[in-house]
Amino acid sequence: MATLDYDQSKDAVVLTADTKIGKGDEIYVTEPVGMSNAELLLTKGYCRSDNPDDFVTVQANVVMADALYTAKKQILDAYNMSEEQTFLVYKDRLPLELLSYLRLSRLQNTDELLKLDFEGDKPISEMNEYEILQLLLTEARMISAGYRTPDTDSDRFVLKDMESSVPAKLAALLRIGEKQVVSSFMDTVRTRLAPIRGIPTKKGMENQNQEILDMFETFESLPSVPGKAIKSFTNWWTGIYYRDDDLHKVIAQDYIT
Repeated sequence: MATLDYDQSKDAVVLTADTKIGKGDEIYVTEPVGMSNAELLLTKGYCRSDNPDDFVTVQANVVMADALYTAKKQILDAYNMSEEQTFLVYKDRLPLELLSYLRLSRLQNTDELLKLDFEGDKPISEMNEYEILQLLLTEARMISAGYRTPDTDSDRFVLKDMESSVPAKLAALLRIGEKQVVSSFMDTVRTRLAPIRGIPTKKGMENQNQEILDMFETFESLPSVPGKAIKSFTNWWTGIYYRDDDLHKVIAQDYIT
């Protein structure tokens, strides 16, 4: 059996056998395992449809200006990671090491260092988790923006077009695989973001509708405001139909979400 691969140092494609080969012996080249379409195209000259080993890369780093840089650097050294790290994101999985790395990079105080877990998937805090997921979502969008079109329709058209050249079809197949990974990447991050209802502020995570809730509380605290008026206004805002028989008015609201 033998493997076929590109050797960058020799700038050549190299055939390597696992046993001694004699003159006239038949050689069987094994199918490569664990290679993305980009790697296959570079080293073998072809791509696979729906390759499960396709991936996109995500860069993460810890900056020296960080007040906790020294402590963070020591933790990274303990896990054989550097201040600038590259992670591979696949279609069916988001690496836990990436999540842990970003949690470390964004934490703000020494107490949070004790909560960090590189062995599992444990958020440090709701605010920290919100920040790293927003960073990942931004990264996924930037990768997607690097393609001429974010969808795969135009690429699939190239594959079906009889006049498309072989290089053009290989390039289209490569883009389809990568775009599918990016799409799955976005969906995974959005799913993780969904349970987080608040937004980060200087006071911590706050309800996105907190200003509206504060307004209601202010109205209710005014002794001169009749209780029915408060109830009518609240029902109007929340979209509940309310009949005030004394005032002979119908208060309804269907459009505010």
